[in-house]
Order: sequence, then structure tokens, then C-alpha cells
Amino acid sequence: MKRRFLIRWIGIICLMVFAGGLNAQDLNMDYVIQLSGQKVSGQIIRDFDYANYSSINFISLSGEKIVYQPQDIKGFGLDNGRLFYSKVLPGKQEQVFVQQLLTGSLSLLSYRGAFFIEGEREITELVARYEKMEFDSRTLRTYKKPFIGTLNILFAGTCGTQLINAINRTNYSDQDFIEILSKYHVCENLDFTVHVEQIKRVRISPYLGAGYTLAQTAVNTRTAGRKDVLENGGMPFLLAGIKVYQFRNLPKIGFDLGLGYAFSNNRLDTEFINPEVTFTGTEEFNFRSVFVPVFFNYSFLKNKGMESYLGLGGFVRFNSVNTTFAIKDLTTNFNSSTILEESSFMTWNNSMVNPSVKLGTHINADKPLGFLIELQLEYAPSAFSAELGLNKASYNQLMGSLLFAIRY
Repeated sequence: MKRRFLIRWIGIICLMVFAGGLNAQDLNMDYVIQLSGQKVSGQIIRDFDYANYSSINFISLSGEKIVYQPQDIKGFGLDNGRLFYSKVLPGKQEQVFVQQLLTGSLSLLSYRGAFFIEGEREITELVARYEKMEFDSRTLRTYKKPFIGTLNILFAGTCGTQLINAINRTNYSDQDFIEILSKYHVCENLDFTVHVEQIKRVRISPYLGAGYTLAQTAVNTRTAGRKDVLENGGMPFLLAGIKVYQFRNLPKIGFDLGLGYAFSNNRLDTEFINPEVTFTGTEEFNFRSVFVPVFFNYSFLKNKGMESYLGLGGFVRFNSVNTTFAIKDLTTNFNSSTILEESSFMTWNNSMVNPSVKLGTHINADKPLGFLIELQLEYAPSAFSAELGLNKASYNQLMGSLLFAIRY
């Protein structure tokens, strides 16, 4: 029954994941800038919001499909504001698609993690690097920021002097460069446009959900003739958390952190038989678990309506068990005498850190209200043990969980 349940839901998840990849994307008002300067609207085919392109696949409004290389067009724009131009960067011989983050008297460009300033006459790279230094017979790596001097030269004048402290505090990142260039243009009373302003640096959203866990028990240590059976392998749970996703420059990467509560009423039946004695027991108990799941997620498939991802992480669990009834009986085989004892014989691991993986689908990933469906697999080593006299058995658990959640 447990296996049929898991197989059924695995099938549902897989169908949702791969069906999403077959849905046609809606036509966006992206555009390309022809060599003549004419803008042609259509759709640039993409799954994630990438910051770098070596070529683009374009579908015009008439349905014509064209592959453009950097030398074929002047540039292109995406419906979310990203703007790319074909340029020859310092140290390169051929044109590449360069993202224009800010346009002004000094424009900010980015290409594969490097940043450039374009003025009226030339493009200047903003450089940062690690250098090795010998100190006291040791080799040290120091971080150098030559781009600070470059900015001071480019900003030379009254505004450069006023912004000297802000320039010195600038880090090598798109957001820091956008901020310092914006301050410079405001100071100089010059017009400028930030093309990634409407794209969030990262999205952070709360979610609330519920699900069900099925646990499969596996032997850790047990002697011959010993049997232990949990009557109920399932438990419902509630979960609330925070989802961090859609980083501006790392669109496939995400994280999530949650706090959950699981509960169940259960019973353990145990038996140990050898030629001398027959030992049996039954314990009924209430199981409660407060848990914190932490995952690093990698999205591998996305379209306008759905995003699918794999997660790697773990669960920190704090368990409590309240025994409502427990009895053990020892029967001596040679004279059939029986001794009964009402006492607990089961011990549950109170705190655990369990590795876990998951497969998830994020419906309406780009919209304010979304939905999450996740299949999680968690491994709990030495989850519980049961002791009959001097005979002790220990068990691991493999737990499969299905989660449904609303993301705000």
C-alpha cells in the first residue's frame, strides 16, 4: 500500500514536470534591432532570465524563426527591460552580445561576470583581481580593486570629488556599479536609464503548506529471531517557510528554509524468540516532530507557467514520544511460565539531522501567487530502537513526503 502510494504520486510529479516543458510559451514583446536600426518585435526563445547570450533564437510576429549571431544585428531587448548590444570589448577581436545595465553619458556594460564603462570614445574595463604577495616567508593572496582608480578618473571633476567616499566603498557587483553611476549622473544633472530596474535582485516569498509522510523501516542492528513492526508508517504535517529564488544573475539557483510540525498515533509490536524464551511486547504512543528543512535548489526546466527543480539539503528534527500503553511478556519455553511487565521498551531519537533530496514543481513561478508541489525523500539513521531484556534492535527510516503549498 505504501509503495503504491509513493509510485502514484511520483508519477503525478513527473507528469507535471515534463508536461510543463511541452507547453508553448506566450508571445512576449521582445525585439531585435536590425543593422539598419529598425526594431522588429517578436519573441526571443528562452526558458530562464539569462544575463548572457552567445546567440538568440527569434520568432517574428509573422512566425518566422531566425537565429541571430552578434554580427547579424545591432542588439536586442527583452520584455523585462534587459537590453543587449553587439559590441567589441577590450581584448576581444569579435563582436559579442553585451548587456547594457545603465545608459547615460557613462554607460555600464556587463559580459560574463565582467563590467565595463562606455564613454563617448572608448570602452574601459573595470578590473578587480587577486594577487599573490610574499610576506614573512609566506605567500598571501590579496584582493586588489583597480576599478576604484578607474572610476575616479572617469568621474574627474566636482562630482567625482563629492563622490570620493562612495567610490571607495564600491564593491565589484552590478548593483554597486549601478548605484555609483546613478549618483554620478544625478550629481551632474544628466539623464540616464537603468535597464534592470524592474528586475528584482532576488525574490523572497513566504509559503504555507501541508503534506503527508510515509516511512519505510529498515534494520540497522538486530539479532536473529527478532521482529519489530510499526503499525502506522504515515503521518500528516504542516509546514511554513521562506523561499529565496530567481536571483538576477543566477536564475537557476534558489534556497528555502521552513519550520514544520508532524504528528501521528502509532503502535510498535515486537517479538524475540529463541529456544529458551519467547519475548513479546506492544507499545502504543503519540509521536510528535518539530522539524526545520533546509534546501539548496537547482531549477532545470522552466516556461511561463511552471518551473521544475531539484533540491539537496536536510531536515533537523526534534522528536517527542508520549507512551499511552506498553506491555511486555516473557514466556519461558521449558515450563511455559509467563511474566508480564507494563513498561516502555521503545526509545526514539530525540534530535536528528537527516540528509534529504527533493523534486519540486513551482506553478506560477513568475507571478505574485504561486503553488508548490514537492516530493521529498529523507533518510533517518538510527531513528528508533526497541529493547526486550538484554536484546536490543535499532532501525533506520526512509521517509517519502508529498507537500502541497501556497507561495505568496
